[in-house]
Amino acid sequence: MPVPQHAPNTMGVCLLSDFPTTVASLGAARVVVNLNARVDADEIESLSTFSISRDGLKIAYTILYQQGHVAVEVKDVASDEAGTLLTEQGCESLAWTPDSKSLFYIQRDSNAKRHFHMAESLLVLHSTKSYAFLEQRASSSSSLLVFAKGCGEGVWKEVFQMTVQAQFRIGEIAGGIFITAYKINRAIQARFVAPNAMHDFLTNNQMTLNLSALQNVWIPQGEALMHFSASDKCIVRWERFGIKNRLAIQKLEGPSSSQRLSLPRYIDINVPVDYQAVADYSLADGNHIVLTYATLLKPVNVWSLNSATYTMVLERQKTFSSFDVTPYAEIVRYVPTSSERDAPSRMKQGLVEEEKEVVEDMKTIIHFVVINEYTSYQRLTLLGSAESSTSVAALINREPRICKSVVLLQSEVDSVATLNMSSHFPDADQPTPENIEAARLFSPIDNIPRNHQAHFPDVLVLETQSLNFLQSSVVVRYHTKVTTVTKSLVLLYVELSTETVYTSSEVFLAFILRTTCPGWNAEFQCSRRPCPPRRLRRHGEATEEGCSMS
Repeated sequence: MPVPQHAPNTMGVCLLSDFPTTVASLGAARVVVNLNARVDADEIESLSTFSISRDGLKIAYTILYQQGHVAVEVKDVASDEAGTLLTEQGCESLAWTPDSKSLFYIQRDSNAKRHFHMAESLLVLHSTKSYAFLEQRASSSSSLLVFAKGCGEGVWKEVFQMTVQAQFRIGEIAGGIFITAYKINRAIQARFVAPNAMHDFLTNNQMTLNLSALQNVWIPQGEALMHFSASDKCIVRWERFGIKNRLAIQKLEGPSSSQRLSLPRYIDINVPVDYQAVADYSLADGNHIVLTYATLLKPVNVWSLNSATYTMVLERQKTFSSFDVTPYAEIVRYVPTSSERDAPSRMKQGLVEEEKEVVEDMKTIIHFVVINEYTSYQRLTLLGSAESSTSVAALINREPRICKSVVLLQSEVDSVATLNMSSHFPDADQPTPENIEAARLFSPIDNIPRNHQAHFPDVLVLETQSLNFLQSSVVVRYHTKVTTVTKSLVLLYVELSTETVYTSSEVFLAFILRTTCPGWNAEFQCSRRPCPPRRLRRHGEATEEGCSMS
């Protein structure tokens, strides 16, 4: 049974119901998990984590037992039968792949070490305009599988394999693919498969790509591959050697039957050592790549690279001190939650009542931003992180029409945060550069799919602060990815806390979000509708604040 039409999409990440509970529902429509009728019901404490597959047909969930152990099961949404047991070891997150065929999770052993697992050993990590890719990793090998989008069920075929453990970065050029294998941002090998070779490979019965169809692309040893952009006419790599930065540009050349990548043309770029790149994306003409970077509390720089003439133009430079953020309709306000106002008990019996009050706070905020025309219920995506995941889930269970879609980041869903939080255990995996890079491959934040629809959702972040869970840096990272990947036009940020302490880098990234406009370019500029007067609620007091276009 598909997800009911009035229930919001869940984007394949975790759904939570009211906690503690033994029953889970899809919106207000249908109970999909009920543990009360099980023979071991007396031994069950609650359900904790839920993950709905993207096709709406399967649900994975975590059961907490009174004795302290955990079980993960999977079942059909439409079935009343018991679920299938996946594991009885501690599990900290569940997430489905976009094709709804695979599930991955983080498992913790008795020594508090985190291990990443796939229920079917596959994880979708990459997607381009025409293809979907699965990166399959083992201790001593890595392989990359591909299928063409829009081809029915599709057949996964191996396009690249290495005898060492590595990760892949992929770009598509007019139907051809450029693949870079790397470790810790250091490129190991790069290859290009021409458009006609990809077509022949995917339309015949051959299950592995003929080596003669691969063009080896030379990449200097020691190069740090910082960023990677592709268009229909070129591929651009941002490379770093020590403190020097440059762009390597390669184009398609030759007849259509035997196209290859040209030799690289290099453009040196003068980037400060402490720069932070915010965005890199291509414009519709295929020749222009837009790069945005900044340093802490210094100007934001937006460069336009014209690959046809191999020139770069500084399109815009904005300083934080003189930039007016109000036209971008971003609300940054701190609203005390009910738990902070009333300081109720954190024991289990007080959680449900506490959530009811937090949900009312959230409803007030959402109605406020809709009434003041910052967004609409049909455009709004809710993002809940840490403890607020439960509150957001409780809200959409009661009022599923209050938003278009929901993203919930649990306390330890993000694998990078999991790695950092476990570092104080002597036997746990430590956040070395290699481990952090590997963890990013499993991060829902770092693997947000591109949204090619004509309209992009507005994102309202609802977060409660908890010193024992994810800090706001996780939300800021999600902000950055959503802004640069989906090109959302409006960011609405409400921190449900009065005690949040931001680090300098988090403050910097927050400024970046307010000062970059993904649709901006020198020729067409950027248009924004004037913002209406805003009535802001802070600590129970109402104030009016007007804004105008700069």
